[in-house]
Amino acid sequence: MILKLTGRNAFLGILFLSAAFNRSPNIADGAPGTQFVNIGSSYYYIETNLKKNWFDAYESCRRMQADLITLETLDELIEVNKYLVKRNIYKRYWTSGNDLAKEGEHVWFSNGEPLRPNLWYVGEPNNKNRTEHCDVMGNESNPEKLPGINDRRCLLESSYICESLKPQTVVTCVKN
Repeated sequence: MILKLTGRNAFLGILFLSAAFNRSPNIADGAPGTQFVNIGSSYYYIETNLKKNWFDAYESCRRMQADLITLETLDELIEVNKYLVKRNIYKRYWTSGNDLAKEGEHVWFSNGEPLRPNLWYVGEPNNKNRTEHCDVMGNESNPEKLPGINDRRCLLESSYICESLKPQTVVTCVKN
């Protein structure tokens, strides 16, 4: 009888303790305070300190219950780029775009839709040396260049932007 009560009390104790700890799903790589910003109709987490390959960047976004950024229109690309330029953030950022499923057919990994032709830089995608299959936005070397997308080797490291429709942690609302 005593063993039965002790087991029940231990179970209830663990149950109560587990309820006391609430983990936020918007904690990336174990770092609290992951903050999304509102730009247009979506929310974005812009990682400027860490660089990761495409696969690791994708995983980091998923840990925040988000996806790598999917730029469905030229207006969205311009809007996000304006936000970055206004804050002097000039980097290359991984997007969810790639042609990993079928070479030459770049789609958004988050929804399977093809990338619109007007999003690419002139001459892109070019699959340079037949090794470029993941897509980046932005340009580190020429911030005045118009925004666009370029294909790049997936294992190279870049900054990344995660996108979520309704994240749990939001810091700023921005209207350009």
